[in-house]
Amino acid sequence: MENLYTVNTYNYNKIQNLPCLHDTRSNKGSKKAKGYKNCMCAFDIETTRLEDIEQSIMYIWQFSILFLDDLHIDTIIGRTWTEFELFLDKLMNDDNFAYYMIFVHNLSYEFQFLRGIYTFSPDEVFAIKSRKILKCEMLERFEFRCSYLQTNMGLDSFTKKMKVEHTKLSGEIFDYSKKRYPWTPLTDYELQYSVNDTVGLLEAMYKRMILANDNLYTLPLTSTGYVRRETKKAMYGWARKHRDIFPTIDVFDLLEEAFRGGDTHANRYYSGTVIRADGKKILGIGSYDRSSSYPDVVENCVFPMTRFVFIGSITENDIEKKLDRGKALLFRCKITGLEQIDKYYGASGQRMRRVAARAKAVVLNQDELDDDALIALIEDNPTYNRDPKVIARARSKVMGDEIPVSSSVTTTPSAPRSEGKKPDTGGKQVISFR
Repeated sequence: MENLYTVNTYNYNKIQNLPCLHDTRSNKGSKKAKGYKNCMCAFDIETTRLEDIEQSIMYIWQFSILFLDDLHIDTIIGRTWTEFELFLDKLMNDDNFAYYMIFVHNLSYEFQFLRGIYTFSPDEVFAIKSRKILKCEMLERFEFRCSYLQTNMGLDSFTKKMKVEHTKLSGEIFDYSKKRYPWTPLTDYELQYSVNDTVGLLEAMYKRMILANDNLYTLPLTSTGYVRRETKKAMYGWARKHRDIFPTIDVFDLLEEAFRGGDTHANRYYSGTVIRADGKKILGIGSYDRSSSYPDVVENCVFPMTRFVFIGSITENDIEKKLDRGKALLFRCKITGLEQIDKYYGASGQRMRRVAARAKAVVLNQDELDDDALIALIEDNPTYNRDPKVIARARSKVMGDEIPVSSSVTTTPSAPRSEGKKPDTGGKQVISFR
């Protein structure tokens, strides 16, 4: 097979003499500045599952190197972890101390094997959640990055989308059920299947980097990095232009306290109860959900575009008047004389955990849940229609009761967009991703 080598047959001078690329954006005198070799690498392993001991073993590893000066690709293979450690030692036998950037498709899996031959310090591992590794470093020379998290695509889909020469070969012909060990002779197809994974990954990652006008230093770690980068460009200067609407510390605390997500809890009267079903249809039960709710709200709802102003205590009538005038309100209130419309009514006006925090109650029992007093911070926010009308719809209020209000602030929202009229982008670019 062309350009395929073992640990003992590879000419290491080719990669040891590669120059170190420096990030022109950073301070060259910085101690944290990191240089990369003028190449891209890819690493992958193939494993066999041993059901008797419920463990997997590696029977071949492949390491491909793409030279960025002439786009030539070499692949080195080995059958044991001892060979891999020897290979890394040979790569480090140079004088420029630059890092090798190595892509691994689903690094979280390979990491479980790598930590068996190297003890990673906490500073050397970047995990976005438990057992989900985005990046890790070894021996202060090797930086492994997860290309699966960078592309958010499987290897087969990624190589086909990039239309590279070496796509992933058929796993059915490869036969994953076959037991293979480090001493098992491999057929030409089995070798080609293994090599294609790293060569195809390098071809696709290089093409992805070029299409986005990136280099080794600007290449995002995750797929969402592209969106964040373009958003920063599109929003550049917005903060200074609209600094006058930034909330004060007190208003920010109120906004944070009023923040509320969607309801995901069970109705407390139904909790723990088995609801009988008739085949696939559950009688009397229904549900619905909104598609693309967040972008819909951002695009079609109105939001305050002036700073909140403190106005002190107001009455319920004042609240209604200001809402009718299109004012946005943020206030803390105490509502008395509340009763549930029906105990099976699903739409609660306020999240009880938030209410409990405001009422200083540690645990709410049945009687406390049915209490007729509700202390809450209410925000007039079109995202979830959190305004006094929600309370009025969800629970019946005793006629004639006033709503004492304190810590009230108000602002004027932006004007609603006309139906069918595209929003004014203010000269900024429209960002689209596929």
